[in-house]
Formats: sequence, structure tokens, C-alpha cells
Amino acid sequence: MSACPDPLEGHHISREFRTKMTDWMVEVCTSFKCCPRTYFLAVTLFDKYMVACHRQGRVLTNVDIHSMGITSIYLASKFEDVFPLHSKVVSQKIAHGAITPQQLKEKERDFLEVFNFEIDFVTPFDFY
Repeated sequence: MSACPDPLEGHHISREFRTKMTDWMVEVCTSFKCCPRTYFLAVTLFDKYMVACHRQGRVLTNVDIHSMGITSIYLASKFEDVFPLHSKVVSQKIAHGAITPQQLKEKERDFLEVFNFEIDFVTPFDFY
């Protein structure tokens, strides 16, 4: 019997780091009162960004995971929430200064370019 393909195969991001990041994303989305679909879209963006980078030959590491998670939440909130998270709030209160508002916007642009500006993905929440 063949195993299911591993979406993280070929990456230098460990399963443990991805799991910790998605757990942290739940906490952030809950703490900042994001709508439920925001979390699911954020995780979908996160995972699809990893896969797209891999297909482009870009190597991601565990060091990249924090900025990817933060950017995923920021983008998902802008797409889903009536009152989305502001870049300064994300930078100061969520990232604790690890990423500046300008760096967040640059990372957001990278995500949007990777996705060809199409970020309305089907998520597990949509099936719920």
C-alpha cells in the first residue's frame, strides 16, 4: 500500500514546526477575534505558499515559518474579517516586533505574486 504524498516533502520545514505554527495561528485568530474562516484561510495560504515556493525551486526553512504564518494571518484577515488586522497591530502585538509593518507588506506582496493575486481558496471550513 502506498503512502499519501507528503505536502512538505522536499522542504526544509519540519512537520513539528508547521504543527506548532498552525497551533499558534489558532491562538492568534482566537485572541484577536478573527472570524472562523480567517484561521482556515490562513492555514490554506500558508500551506499553498510552501508548495508554490517548492515548485518554483525556492527553499524554505524553519527560520521562514514565523514570517509566513504572520503574513498568512494578515492576508486572511484582510480577505475575511469585517475589521481586518492592521499591519502595525500585526507587527507590534502579534509578531512582537520580529517583522516591521514594511516587511509585512513586502511579504504580503510576495504571497500575492506567488498566488497571482488569487487568494480565495476553498478551505476545510467551507465544507463544514
